[in-house]
Amino acid sequence: MYINIGILIRQCFGIFKHFSYNNSRGALLPVLADIRPKPEELARASRSSLGLEPADLVITNASVVDVWRGDVIEHINIAIKGRIIACVGRCRRSRGIYTREIDARGKTLAPGFIDAHTHIESTLLRPAEFSKAVLSRGTTTVFADPHEIANVAGLAGVEYMARELSGTPLKVFLLIPPNVPASLRSPDRGGAVIKYDEILGNVDRFSGVGEIMDTGSLLDGDNVFLEYSSRLAMRQIVQGHAAGLSGEDL
Repeated sequence: MYINIGILIRQCFGIFKHFSYNNSRGALLPVLADIRPKPEELARASRSSLGLEPADLVITNASVVDVWRGDVIEHINIAIKGRIIACVGRCRRSRGIYTREIDARGKTLAPGFIDAHTHIESTLLRPAEFSKAVLSRGTTTVFADPHEIANVAGLAGVEYMARELSGTPLKVFLLIPPNVPASLRSPDRGGAVIKYDEILGNVDRFSGVGEIMDTGSLLDGDNVFLEYSSRLAMRQIVQGHAAGLSGEDL
């Protein structure tokens, strides 16, 4: 049997914050800084690993997937303090009177999978149903580029997705679509247009920038586009999109 460590911690402690939708100038969903451990969290986990403070949870007798070496380590204990893994090994010093223990004998423990780039709309599922589908298969975190719904409904469509996703246990980092429509040079239109200034005015509400899709303007050296994309890159991490490019263009 397979156990996902990320989902298990959430079920035991409910420690992962559900980020509520807020139709303000604030972030639509968590940004990367929100999940970084605080110094006091790391200090308490260190104290737990040293036996100076009891762990909240110890999982015993597990088979642990080692994603670095690509194998499985048998009969391992894992101690968890708050949302931090404090110990992997015997972890005898981390146990206390009130430490909860789970015997994982015969089960395999693995970290949550991270989908580094996805378009939820392509699944033809509502965001909440997408969350159920991927969580049940071990994915606990996704970076979502909602450019498809943005091309149809603009930023209102993106905010709808944020509102639905904020009520799920899936951790979603939302990327702002930088090209709506995908190319200003193409006659194809999905129904919405988001101007460059509007995207720049909202970019800090997101965890990053989605695919730069207007490669035609890029290759032609369009000054307006180059300045716009450069300003985006100075504000956030930008994901690439190079479909159809090769050789020197790539």
